[in-house]
Amino acid sequence: MAKTIMSFKNKLRNRIRKLDDPPRSLVLKIVLEEINRFGNLQSSIITDDGGLIISENLHPLSKRDHLSAASALSYVLSERIADYLGVGTVRTSQYITKDNQIWIKTIHIQKSDRRFVLMVIKSNTIYSTMTKSVKKILGKVDPDVESILEIASDWIIRLFKD
Repeated sequence: MAKTIMSFKNKLRNRIRKLDDPPRSLVLKIVLEEINRFGNLQSSIITDDGGLIISENLHPLSKRDHLSAASALSYVLSERIADYLGVGTVRTSQYITKDNQIWIKTIHIQKSDRRFVLMVIKSNTIYSTMTKSVKKILGKVDPDVESILEIASDWIIRLFKD
């Protein structure tokens, strides 16, 4: 049976609610652990708009300084795209390489005007090249990473809106 987004949302909420007044850093750690587990992701990282690492859950081979720099660069790029093309705020970007898929979600805390970047990386597998219908027949439906990132960003906004 395929994992549902609601099961992800419930699991995340339940893990956090079990804790008595947890610090922000622990909640962020749990959010990233659940993102990686549910989405079958290799690495995830939260940075500010300048690339300063707020929290991470990285594969041992991932280089944190490279991911930090890439998240800052992606933020600047998304701002420029929005400005030059007049398309509005870029909320999510996806890059597909030979070996990986990378999603970058920009999170804006309106009240404090703070911005964060949530970046996740998923290794490509043999299933990555298959169509959705073939994956469904094989019972290998991919989790909806964009929905997972949306739920995670809601938690990040809750934590930093104060």
